[in-house]
Amino acid sequence: MKSNFRTFSITATIFALLVASVTAQQSLHEFHGEAAGDRFGWAVACAGDTDGDGVEDWLFGSPFSDQDGTNSGSARLVSGASGTTRFVLHGRAALDLFGYSLACAGDVDGDGLSDLVVGAYGNDDHGTEAGTAYVYSGIDGSLLHELSGGEPFENGGISVAGAGDVDGDGLDDVLVGAWGSDLAGSNAGAARVFSGADGSLLRLLLGEAELDLFGGAVCGLGDLDGDGRGDLAVGAKWNDATGSGAGSVTVFSGASGSALFTLRGADAGDGFGTSVACAGDLDGDGINELIVGAPGADASGANAGAAGVFSGVDGTELLSFAGSAAGDGFGISVSGAGDMDADGVADVIVGAYGNDTNGSGAGCAQVLSGADGGLISEVLGDAAGDRLGFSVAGGGDTDGDGRAEVLVSAYGCSVQTTMAGEARVWSFSEPAACPAPQSFCSTNPHSGGVAASLGWGGSASVRANDLVLTCSDAVAEQSVLFFYGAGQTEQPFGDGFLCVTGPIFRLGVGTTDASGTAAHALDITAPAFPAGQITVGSTWYFQVWYRDPAGPAGFNLTDALAVEFCQ
Repeated sequence: MKSNFRTFSITATIFALLVASVTAQQSLHEFHGEAAGDRFGWAVACAGDTDGDGVEDWLFGSPFSDQDGTNSGSARLVSGASGTTRFVLHGRAALDLFGYSLACAGDVDGDGLSDLVVGAYGNDDHGTEAGTAYVYSGIDGSLLHELSGGEPFENGGISVAGAGDVDGDGLDDVLVGAWGSDLAGSNAGAARVFSGADGSLLRLLLGEAELDLFGGAVCGLGDLDGDGRGDLAVGAKWNDATGSGAGSVTVFSGASGSALFTLRGADAGDGFGTSVACAGDLDGDGINELIVGAPGADASGANAGAAGVFSGVDGTELLSFAGSAAGDGFGISVSGAGDMDADGVADVIVGAYGNDTNGSGAGCAQVLSGADGGLISEVLGDAAGDRLGFSVAGGGDTDGDGRAEVLVSAYGCSVQTTMAGEARVWSFSEPAACPAPQSFCSTNPHSGGVAASLGWGGSASVRANDLVLTCSDAVAEQSVLFFYGAGQTEQPFGDGFLCVTGPIFRLGVGTTDASGTAAHALDITAPAFPAGQITVGSTWYFQVWYRDPAGPAGFNLTDALAVEFCQ
């Protein structure tokens, strides 16, 4: 079955021009690599609920990190509830490239919690560059299985995925790609399904012809054919059946290993199947769809890229998207995103790591409606070379607002240090309306005969993080101190009243202008003192101290604001 990415290319371009009018995005969490060259976020994945708190967790790969040898690699598991690191896993030896691929393995050990699979395609333990995939307990990171085909140079673990329950034993199994396998011809590639129970080989799937690189991308799709077993998709980005390097994706029965259908790239060089993922049920038939990326497609310019959503029943193309400009590489990564816009239909996310909107190779990622293909929102890289969108994944609904979050990486980000990398968790729901801050407490006039006051702008939304405090009508060109505390009081202090009680935290010092005004933008993400962390549902009390050299005590205070913070 041949795909055609041109159907929606004009529509996708129009939507890309309307970014300002679509849903705004909010960064909920931001994570960085630890050292130069880590390329943190090379791979990202939703890890499922690994700790039993009811919230899905996240897994981030740094295949070029060096703790256990040059490019030994690492993978970091992060709590979706708190954003804190649960544990870090490391490659065994130099050049393992551990963390190049990673995924939720499902529950392979029957403890009711999600486990993890991490690929290290450069590992030599089972033959030179045979590669290995490791399965770990999500609870504590203990090693459960070590999986390899044992062929030298086959690069097992170049891709990994949870396969679902393929053999009907009640435990989830694991799918591992090995694009360098020669079993069906030189670099034809292979993919293997391993038992989650004991790590034994259940299925061996092979590429069609030499140089296919079959197994470069893999995913589990759930039960497509109604036999109660998990089914699978495997990409072969260099398959030549419809043109040199046009690419293909084959969907297999997990029960038998037989092909259910094959999708093929439209033109030479498309690289169709470079990425593949389960998209969820977009058409309401109870069967999951798959999304496939073709970053080499040329519909909107050379290597602008494309992606398509296909029916899990028969491979019929349901939606098609195209990159906006030459070199975007749109489709280098794809993922189901969950329901991002609360319309009851699962949506998808596509990365375009070569996009130049914010600088050469800054990158972007687009969240696209599963209902009609429209653009829900777009995230852009911050600077040239960020390569944002190289890896994307659905993140689950971790903030409880009824809309899913997404994970987007920028492995080239150099904010911390050169190419340390970065990954963020994005929400695309609008911040909830928060109660307006309320003024309280008495205030006395200063030496100029006017009582200073504390006002505000923005909102009390923790997610928006845009609250600005404004001191007005204080003494002109004098020092001010913004502060806040956990309680309220009213007691004489200097020439005014102290309205805030302990513990009290200092926010910042400033100077009023000629009109006696000074402002402070509150940054909720970076409290000066951990005990002063502002969280959703907390109430804090704010006030400003200011100098009044002509007053009896030499200083005075504004009235105060009570602020109840919401999501």
